[in-house]
Amino acid sequence: MLLYRILSGIVLIPIVLLIIYYAHFYGFLATIVLIEIIAFYELIKMSQTGSIKINKGFAFAGISLLAWHMVIPQKFIFTGLFLGCVFFIFTHDLLKRMRFKSEFNTPVSTLLKTVGVNFLSVIYIGWFLNYAVLLRKISPHMILFPLIITWANDTGAYAIGRLFGKHKLAPKISPNKTWEGSIAGICSGMITVAIFKFAVNGTKFFTDISYAEFLLAGIIISIAGQIGDLFESYIKRKCKVKDSGNLIPGHGGLLDRIDSLIFSLPLTYYFFILI
Repeated sequence: MLLYRILSGIVLIPIVLLIIYYAHFYGFLATIVLIEIIAFYELIKMSQTGSIKINKGFAFAGISLLAWHMVIPQKFIFTGLFLGCVFFIFTHDLLKRMRFKSEFNTPVSTLLKTVGVNFLSVIYIGWFLNYAVLLRKISPHMILFPLIITWANDTGAYAIGRLFGKHKLAPKISPNKTWEGSIAGICSGMITVAIFKFAVNGTKFFTDISYAEFLLAGIIISIAGQIGDLFESYIKRKCKVKDSGNLIPGHGGLLDRIDSLIFSLPLTYYFFILI
């Protein structure tokens, strides 16, 4: 498992860096949309084992709408997205009821949950991951920042947790995660932040940000990444699957690889915008 992780990293990291620093805006956006589609496909596949299923048509329509929003910002996009979700789900259910009379007695509460799950799934993947595009608009370094913290956090937590982990962090959600690994991950993230600050200290936008602010950002992003990891573990636990897929050797599915970033990207954006 560890060997597969290392080999996957050797292959993927240079590709990711090339895309971040050299891809055209539309090429970068297309890459993010492709990642979202694959991640959504994995999420939809996992949801098939649950009681509330994610609608494929609405999911990909939501991704397309949010990608368009990255090109031409429009007001009230989320209101329209939510209303579209409500209309789509209820229309879809009505057509099913007309076709299959046995489903006519579906509780309204189930329909409302379905609307909520479908809407939130688009926000979870489509909206949150699009913050990568907003960060890159500011600077390629800005998208690299949460990436390296997440990599360091995951690596530190995985290594120390396996070697010294004894106290379970969230046994009902992810039995293998420990407090020792969590703390080690945060410390690894902070060390990486200090190195990153030294490397980009003279570049635009980062000059006026102090080491203390960088370290604070490192702590917040590391914790957010771990919460994102636990959130995806909770989804997998509910869907009774081990991995979201098998796309990346040693890591499972793509969603397994980006689950920490999903929560880290928005926090990175707002942290540096607000300071």
